[in-house]
Amino acid sequence: MNVDGLHQRAGVDPRKVHEVHGTVTRHRCIKNGHPLDVEIPAEGPPPPSPICQICQSYGRPDCVLFTEALPYNEWTAAANAVRRLGRKDVMIVVGTSGVVYPAAGLPEQALANGVPLIEVNLDKSPLSSQVTCLLAGRASEVLVALVDRVIEKLG
Repeated sequence: MNVDGLHQRAGVDPRKVHEVHGTVTRHRCIKNGHPLDVEIPAEGPPPPSPICQICQSYGRPDCVLFTEALPYNEWTAAANAVRRLGRKDVMIVVGTSGVVYPAAGLPEQALANGVPLIEVNLDKSPLSSQVTCLLAGRASEVLVALVDRVIEKLG
């Protein structure tokens, strides 16, 4: 549910990523939501705010800000994916505050359905006391160790 596009850059099938908070890798105009073609540099400051060639309004990243509604199709796809999880699946929640709803409700729904839940976080969250397994630490270190351990056990 992050807005940085790292799941796709890591090779996850984009059809399996539900950007319920939008993404900073796309831009749209503020007035009408027209998609804008904006090149984001890998390093350095971002470019100045783009102008829509259709309606001349300013552009912004296509991500959800506080008080804005989540994109319906993305939210529905994410909620349905969680509903399809079963006891033989596992949900891994990484780096969450666990307090921003409705997204914070997805792990709760998985737990209610009997799905094992792993939380990877630097700090405890409101979810921590309910999870099947809490792995404290930096995601970049914990996830590598978790994958290594799974590979070791399976192979």
